[in-house]
Amino acid sequence: MNDLAQDKLKELSMRIDNTKRYYVIHTEKGREQTIDVNLTAKGYEIYCPLVLVDRRILARWRNKYVEPLFPCYLFLHMDEDGDWPGLKIFGEIIQILKGPEGYPEPIDDKIIELLKSHENENGVHEIGDWRYRAGDRVRLKKGAFAGYEAIISEVPEKRLTVVFKIMQREIKIPVTDRDIEPV
Repeated sequence: MNDLAQDKLKELSMRIDNTKRYYVIHTEKGREQTIDVNLTAKGYEIYCPLVLVDRRILARWRNKYVEPLFPCYLFLHMDEDGDWPGLKIFGEIIQILKGPEGYPEPIDDKIIELLKSHENENGVHEIGDWRYRAGDRVRLKKGAFAGYEAIISEVPEKRLTVVFKIMQREIKIPVTDRDIEPV
């Protein structure tokens, strides 16, 4: 066999090995990890990115736990001509996301690589609650004080508290991160 034929054969075998793509599965709420376990047991390759969240319980106590980064969605690594009807036996799967022609639409492998690259050593994403920190200078975008500059004073679980001065007085108001922008 000549070099050209060997190169073509090598290229063809690489293409055959790389026919698996990632597809998005829409699941019932809260069933992502159960489906992950069930499909993995049946030989399917599933990726369920997880995130560490911090929740307040009884207004005082905080707990950290892991939940899916994309609630109700999983990534299935499968051949284009795989057993799509076989997936329907799992009642918690609502649908496989499809393209305009009505066929399952693969997503770019680079998206999965990017997600995996941001995981910690335990395979979990650690995302801060807010992109703002106490002491950050911000501008109010909405409400009666739109345009005023303020300083973040508190970063609780749901709403930020900003402080700004009006007529030589400090005013504290609660805001969401959508109501402000960095200065």
